[in-house]
Amino acid sequence: MPPMTLQLSDSIAQGHLLLEVRPRYALITESAKREKTDVWTVRTSLGWQTAPFYDVRLTAEFLYVDFLGASGRVNTDPSKFFASNYPLLPDPPYSGVNQLFADYGGFPSTRVKLGRQILRIDDERFISDVDFRQTPQVFDGVTIVNTSLPQTRIQLGEYRRIRTVLGGLNDLRLHVLHAAWNP
Repeated sequence: MPPMTLQLSDSIAQGHLLLEVRPRYALITESAKREKTDVWTVRTSLGWQTAPFYDVRLTAEFLYVDFLGASGRVNTDPSKFFASNYPLLPDPPYSGVNQLFADYGGFPSTRVKLGRQILRIDDERFISDVDFRQTPQVFDGVTIVNTSLPQTRIQLGEYRRIRTVLGGLNDLRLHVLHAAWNP
């Protein structure tokens, strides 16, 4: 059990910075397109995670994705895939909340996370944040993870909204029950 912090101001002061700056160069050529996509993008995430305050940690993280330099020679809109002379780059500019959640750890071997969060299951093939894109996919909902059985992790979740890698918000009805045993 993490130590309790009695003052909210101490919890905030003893928290830690969340910072990531990720530049990316994209050169995309397609035989069916007359032009090529040749662009630099950057993903910057900035946030703060508090220390526990009565077993609750708060996390707030903001995201900014944009082009570095000229952006007129790129198509980031899938609806213009056939009409555009440029290959599709599915990393459009975006700014907004990336993660915003409360994480409760007051139950033995159990964590409960409520809010907008990254969700990754196993090898991330079917459910993940698609982190190789500049705008990660995030889920709005609740996750419960229990590790009370030896070498076992049980995860239960319900999610009602998703922010896609293109930055759009979609309603969702996703229920997750996942168990992993690692001898």
